[in-house]
Amino acid sequence: MIYTSIASCLLDKVDIEQSKHTKKTQLIIITINIIIIMGGGASKAPFASVEEALAAGKTQEEIDNYLKENPPPAQKDISELIAIDADPSTAVYEDCIANNCNDLSDKCVAITGTTGNGTGFHASVGAVRLKAKCLILLNRSSPRVQTCIDKLKAIEGSNSTEIVSVECDLQSFESVKAAAAKVNEIATKYGGLDVLLNNAGVMGVPDTRTVDGYDVQMQTNHLSHFLLTLSTMSSLENAAEARGEARVSQHSSGARSKQRATDGIGNLLPQYFNKAEKDALGGGKGAFERYHQTKLANSVFMMALHKKLSAKGSKVKSVVAEPGVAGTDLAYNLARGHIKDGGAPPEKMAMMLGGMKKNYPGMQSAADGAASLMTAGFGKDINSGDFLMPADVPQIFKDGVEGAKPVAVGKAAKAITEGKATPPSDHIKTRFEDEVLTLDEGNQTLLWDESMKQIQSYLPESYVAL
Repeated sequence: MIYTSIASCLLDKVDIEQSKHTKKTQLIIITINIIIIMGGGASKAPFASVEEALAAGKTQEEIDNYLKENPPPAQKDISELIAIDADPSTAVYEDCIANNCNDLSDKCVAITGTTGNGTGFHASVGAVRLKAKCLILLNRSSPRVQTCIDKLKAIEGSNSTEIVSVECDLQSFESVKAAAAKVNEIATKYGGLDVLLNNAGVMGVPDTRTVDGYDVQMQTNHLSHFLLTLSTMSSLENAAEARGEARVSQHSSGARSKQRATDGIGNLLPQYFNKAEKDALGGGKGAFERYHQTKLANSVFMMALHKKLSAKGSKVKSVVAEPGVAGTDLAYNLARGHIKDGGAPPEKMAMMLGGMKKNYPGMQSAADGAASLMTAGFGKDINSGDFLMPADVPQIFKDGVEGAKPVAVGKAAKAITEGKATPPSDHIKTRFEDEVLTLDEGNQTLLWDESMKQIQSYLPESYVAL
């Protein structure tokens, strides 16, 4: 049974106190837990957690009998098990396209991570609806890529957009190098690359390594995007000269704040940018410390690049966006990664498989979550050094509903304007402390130096140092 298989995997790799109960009993209890979480017999289960089972003094025979009388339901797809109940509304997204974005009919756009139900997919839809001349989709090889292409080509008016797929595995610098060369080749036909949206990312995954030896989160979320950006800079410059501007946007998140930092300070630390042994960067407990480092890296990269481009008088704009809390595939990928690795204890697995909706009631749709990214890349009145993020909070929080949190949702506003903090609300000002970590020059220097050290050998010969 899938439940027992998952439980066995957990027991093989997770440290559980052997003094509390035997391994076989642990296996049964964990199996019961997973059955309950996955929707199997929640109303009949004699207990709902490991602690409750132990406290109730259930014997191994009693648990065996329960499993015999209440077999688990048929296996479900994991995407169903951890589905997120987000607000289905796309009003913010539609308003962004209708009122906040420029016509893209003479533009060439490239976006990383466009499959599934993520912000990259919805930004791609936006690019097609805004009549982009060329749309380059940068993804790992997967059947989902063709699904994405089919959906984009089904959009009314999509014939005006050339949709091109380029394989790009962000967990391999060689793959990114090859993808950048292909992007430059394609962009030449259009007089340059007008917009690069570095959207793709992973969240809270196990402390594993890429083929290049780096933390999966850091290489996927930042280092490979750093390489991609510098490797396509000549194409961005060509478009900027031809049409007055070009843009490159990073995609950060609320995790950039020091709240996820174990030291209570939150600055970037060099060890996260360098190669390391598996589980050497905090293991399972350090998953969101690593995520914090990558999401802060995204916003810090924006600022460091903004300063370098401005100093040379470039017309390429460096911007960054935050989606707020949205019902994308990130939680699915997080849970899948921990199931595959077996690195999460049962109660943490329960939280992941149970979905994010209990932690973030009132979250917006994935489409609405893409509005800030689209505003950064396609929006009107955007300058280099701007940081776009949702400025509102869920209505249920305003209504005082128990458990609701003041998470970021709604229309995009500037948290940083041309390199200076401009928090659009008191909540954002307090939480991110006027973006002190993003604006810190020490963080900017560390990021540039450490990132360049890791990717320099993969840069094309045409790269001109900034």
